[in-house]
Amino acid sequence: MTDLTTTLHSMVQHESEQMHRRLSWLGSFQGFLFAALGFAWGKNTSLILLISSVGLAVSLLVLWGTVGVSLALLRI
Repeated sequence: MTDLTTTLHSMVQHESEQMHRRLSWLGSFQGFLFAALGFAWGKNTSLILLISSVGLAVSLLVLWGTVGVSLALLRI
């Protein structure tokens, strides 16, 4: 392989690894939030709303990062 193809391959590999990390982190964190929601269910309405809001915010941030990775892959 030439230097250019090696560089492009490593860039694509790096971006794919970044997407994998973000999605794995999202799955772990959402599992934690669902467990916390299960413990809080029926006890405190404001805590349920807080946990739901944090879950939504984290999901949107990961979506934003995943779209950024996808755009970077398209540019490569």
